[in-house]
Amino acid sequence: MKNKYTEEQFEFIKNNVVNPEKKLVEMFNKKFDIKITVGILGNIKSKLGIKSGLIGGRFQKGIIPYTKGKKWNEFMSEKGQQNCSKTWFKKGRISLNHRPVGSERINVYGYIEVKIEEPNKWKLKHRIIYEKANGKIPKKSKIIFLDGNKTNVNLDNLELITNEQSLIMNQKQYFTKNKSLTKSGVIISSLISKTRKLSQGASNVIKNKR
Repeated sequence: MKNKYTEEQFEFIKNNVVNPEKKLVEMFNKKFDIKITVGILGNIKSKLGIKSGLIGGRFQKGIIPYTKGKKWNEFMSEKGQQNCSKTWFKKGRISLNHRPVGSERINVYGYIEVKIEEPNKWKLKHRIIYEKANGKIPKKSKIIFLDGNKTNVNLDNLELITNEQSLIMNQKQYFTKNKSLTKSGVIISSLISKTRKLSQGASNVIKNKR
């Protein structure tokens, strides 16, 4: 390799290595009136320890991409521009994976979601059903499934509890697949929560009297 290529050619590759390999080969062949291939270029870079400046698809800090400050027709062929434009999402065009309002899906947590608004607004179905029957869900509260089945959104399977009740039920293992047992757990957790608040209130009164 030392005899075949000159130091000037090596320097040219080093100085222009941020270009895509096909582009760099074209530049190299044009400047030195020689014909090398992408494969040969790769071998030269490998043997000289020349890196492209890309790590994980990103340029290393300090290395400026060759496209920076350029219009796309300055670095892309006409055919490349045409192929690229085919992939653009044009205004008014509906994507192939578009879901209309009212569509349902299962999210990564196993809950049913309903699309309620364009372009891509979804809401948990069990919350929609509960709020339609009982009004807005209060803050620091949540809806649980009495039988433990997140896809069973029948109103009689949905129960409103506070976040504190949920914590107690988790601690006491009151969540079951049996509706009646879970319902009992809801009642007990509510009593525990109220007892704690009364006890805390009494303690505050005693402290204030001291």
